[in-house]
Amino acid sequence: MEKTAWEKVLQYLEKLHYTSILWLICTLIALIFGIKHYRKEITYQFLLIYCLSSLIMMNVIYNFILYSVNIKNDKRIIYSETTNTLFAFVEISAFLYFFKQILGNKFIKKLVNIFWIIFFTSCSLFLIKMIDLNLSKTQIRKNSYIINIFEFLLLLPLCLIYFYQLLTKDQIKPVKLNDSPSFWIVSGLFFYCIVSLPFLFIGNKIYVSSPYLFYLMGSIHYTSISLLFLCLAKAFSCKKTITI
Repeated sequence: MEKTAWEKVLQYLEKLHYTSILWLICTLIALIFGIKHYRKEITYQFLLIYCLSSLIMMNVIYNFILYSVNIKNDKRIIYSETTNTLFAFVEISAFLYFFKQILGNKFIKKLVNIFWIIFFTSCSLFLIKMIDLNLSKTQIRKNSYIINIFEFLLLLPLCLIYFYQLLTKDQIKPVKLNDSPSFWIVSGLFFYCIVSLPFLFIGNKIYVSSPYLFYLMGSIHYTSISLLFLCLAKAFSCKKTITI
């Protein structure tokens, strides 16, 4: 007997220890705080768009719709990894723009622009390659993971540069980190990167050989991005501009 859409969703949620629900809740919290404290600041607006894309692309489409409707597995992997890649592009675009505003170094700003162009090109090539019907599900998933690994390897050094500048920069007034939006954002992003990278490096290898470990690590990955959205909510609630 074929499972109903709701049964399919519940089965998927259970595999991930219901952390996709946690991600959804944290995304909604970030959106509520972002709208409540809305200000006309471009960086702020980029991060708000990122929260909205998380809700629509990942929480609704990726985690629920694609696992509830009757789609052939070959089609589902194409749709899901396309959605994941588009979300990764929105994600890195928002955070690269954010880093351009807070790091202040001309060389780093040029480097950030180069990072964005390279990532855009990589995403475009991956999506074009998805049209190739000869690609196996394993190859599609592997290429998608490579895109995500590349994204985090670009963002992680920028987080470290921020922390280095924070510790070494001469301050006229002591910085209260609790009131610094950029500190909360970078801290959440840094944790998200270092927790997610191990999963992405081995996820494709253990997907078939050890499904339980795959979903366990996937749930940790979802927990880390949930924390990132809580940090975004905290940053939105700070009275200072988002780049301080």
